[in-house]
Amino acid sequence: MKRLLCFGAFVLSTLFTVGLLVPLALLPERRRLLLSARLVTIWSRVTLKIFNIRACNGPQPEPGPNPRVIVANHISYLDIPVLVSRGPCVFLAKKEVSR
Repeated sequence: MKRLLCFGAFVLSTLFTVGLLVPLALLPERRRLLLSARLVTIWSRVTLKIFNIRACNGPQPEPGPNPRVIVANHISYLDIPVLVSRGPCVFLAKKEVSR
């Protein structure tokens, strides 16, 4: 029963987040990217809370304007919320990297 409640909370939080992302399409690109990245980071943190998952704290890069690259060979669907919960991220698949 607890798993079902957790899954239901996850689905509701996902639908709520997607519902907030749709109107962002009307904003200018830079502002839309910033707000959507923050929103997805918050969603990832909520997802981890729902499933009672605690991300390990490691050395954090210093905040700044320079982009960073994290290379990860993730093996589960939970890896993505864990990485995004640490801060705004953009994921690339092998297909995008080949270009």
